[in-house]
Amino acid sequence: MSGRKKSISMTFSVLELDFTIEKPAMFNLSENLNKILIKTETVKDRMMILNEQEAQGDCDFIPNFRQQTEHLFGSFARLKAGQSPVMLAEFLNQKTVEINDIVKQSADGTAGVISQTVFFCVFKNLIVMSSAHVNRKALETYFNWILRKNSNKHDDFKLSYKKNTTSTVPIGNIKSIQLGDVFLNSSEFQKKSHRITLDALKHLLSDVNDLNDFKNEDIVEAVLTLKINKKAAAKAKTLDTTLRIVDGEDVIITGRDGKIIRGSMYEVKAKREIEQSGSGYYNEQAIESEMRQIIKAVINEQVVT
Repeated sequence: MSGRKKSISMTFSVLELDFTIEKPAMFNLSENLNKILIKTETVKDRMMILNEQEAQGDCDFIPNFRQQTEHLFGSFARLKAGQSPVMLAEFLNQKTVEINDIVKQSADGTAGVISQTVFFCVFKNLIVMSSAHVNRKALETYFNWILRKNSNKHDDFKLSYKKNTTSTVPIGNIKSIQLGDVFLNSSEFQKKSHRITLDALKHLLSDVNDLNDFKNEDIVEAVLTLKINKKAAAKAKTLDTTLRIVDGEDVIITGRDGKIIRGSMYEVKAKREIEQSGSGYYNEQAIESEMRQIIKAVINEQVVT
């Protein structure tokens, strides 16, 4: 009996272009990138050296790419020189090379090691990429580099996280809201007085001899948790009221289904389980399919989770 195929958990983030100056009219990232990539004859032509003082040093590059129905899908990787190698030197002279072919190679005749593997899908000016939390800046730098290298008129842009189409959550779905110390210490919050009874403070600070000697600045961290009474809210007819999501790590909302939402999570981000390919490596077809579905949902103004 054959065993069940393994899967890997991948997080996909949706990004959009944020130009440092006014956005050029009719700029289309997927179209411009594809035109440039097609013109490159080898993988080596797409290699961006990270340190110009080290010609044989680390570099970022796009090993493989393909465009279909305006979707440009590809892989992005960093080649680390002088470490335990896995990339055959002959790959550098090919037009494209599959990431799976690179990963499964032995150390014989290699040129370096692949330290990061990222997948991206670009539709016009929308980008879905994997592992954005550690690789977004690198991909941003690379895209600007290859566009600038092939055009004298390119204006640099940043890859910014796209926000979900909703910025509110129904009160009836919330069990509790936790406000961390950054929020509590904000000037807006401290404009008003927030009193804690003396008995409660004595219980919490039983080892403090004199509360008069205890000052607000002695508190280095504080968390305030607000619990929502669903029955009381129902009587007050407030369940249909929506709460504005605060964009920040320091505000945590816990839903009645146990789901935890941070303000920063309302960036368009989705975690998917991707079944591995038959050879046990990256299933690029499945990855591209998921990315296309996410792009479609964003275009249709659906909430992506």
